[in-house]
Amino acid sequence: MEKSLFEKNLKMLGDNFGEYGKLYFCTNENLKEYITDLTNMRILTVSSSGDHLLNCVCNGATIVDTFDINAYSPLYQSLKINAILYLDFEDAINYINTLDYNLYLKFRDMLPNNVRVFFDFLYTNYSVSQLFNILFHTIDVKNNCINSYFDFDTFMILKEKLKQLLNNHYSTNIYNITYFLDCCYDKIFLSNISQYCDGESFINYLKYLSDFYVNDEGEIYFAYLYNTGGIHTPLEGLLQINKKYNNVRNLKNFSRRVEVININSAELDDSMDSVLVLHK
Repeated sequence: MEKSLFEKNLKMLGDNFGEYGKLYFCTNENLKEYITDLTNMRILTVSSSGDHLLNCVCNGATIVDTFDINAYSPLYQSLKINAILYLDFEDAINYINTLDYNLYLKFRDMLPNNVRVFFDFLYTNYSVSQLFNILFHTIDVKNNCINSYFDFDTFMILKEKLKQLLNNHYSTNIYNITYFLDCCYDKIFLSNISQYCDGESFINYLKYLSDFYVNDEGEIYFAYLYNTGGIHTPLEGLLQINKKYNNVRNLKNFSRRVEVININSAELDDSMDSVLVLHK
């Protein structure tokens, strides 16, 4: 990989999302509160920082398929998985928080080749502080408060479950994911993708996903809303996603199939986040 090309791709995208854009260093969602018991479930989730997969696994999911348009996301996800597999609790949490190079060397040889090549390139060309500035979006969250696996007992459960994890990763956006799928899921987690989609087309696509790729009684967690202060109705939640949703037809019919979950904010101590869940 050429350093100049790597930097050019990141600079061109800036904070926008694309195939070679910046990553989330950690989740900025309160995953600990809304990803709970997934015992023996099959899950589809965004890859993002890798934290969605990790929280799904430590809550009992046996199959977690991931997707992301960002080509760096599955590499970073794999890095975290292998840090947990091959480091003890203290070193793994320290590494996940700091990306310390000396800790990286402890499990580097266990990484898949493509992951090792990518992070060798990064550590060769950048200091850790430079990595944080160039590769990751700036976010301000309390990582240990919003991820289940920062607890020692949960971490040890996660370490064992990762040894049996079945995972397929699909490098694609939400609208093309169904070209890759050949099964149904118990739950689908879409983070805040809805914020970047046209309202009506996204809602129609959710119905399609639910009809053909979600098991009976399954759910799609389709909108994570930040710092809402708590919302009362699905309609209110949909209208908070983006102004584009003001023009969605049949919004009330859709909203009858949606649940609102209000949880403690990932970013602010005195606020609430909200999650909208489509039930099949």
